[in-house]
Amino acid sequence: MDSRNASTVAWAALVVALLALVLAWLGYSRAGNTAAEDLDQATEEVQDVAQDAAQEIDEELVDENEPGDAVETETSVDVQPSN
Repeated sequence: MDSRNASTVAWAALVVALLALVLAWLGYSRAGNTAAEDLDQATEEVQDVAQDAAQEIDEELVDENEPGDAVETETSVDVQPSN
């Protein structure tokens, strides 16, 4: 195959790719959502999952009903200054 045929095939492939891109864009547009809306929704879902996971971890680490699980800090312990 000479360079002229290769160039013709490359141009034809480019045209087909552009047509496929336009058809895909039109199909996506008909779905009714924009990319920004999809990204916002996905971000909110991830935040909800992360908050739920953090709450579960917090509940597992500190269960005040079980002895020895409560974490004592200087603010929770009555600290008397030494004279």
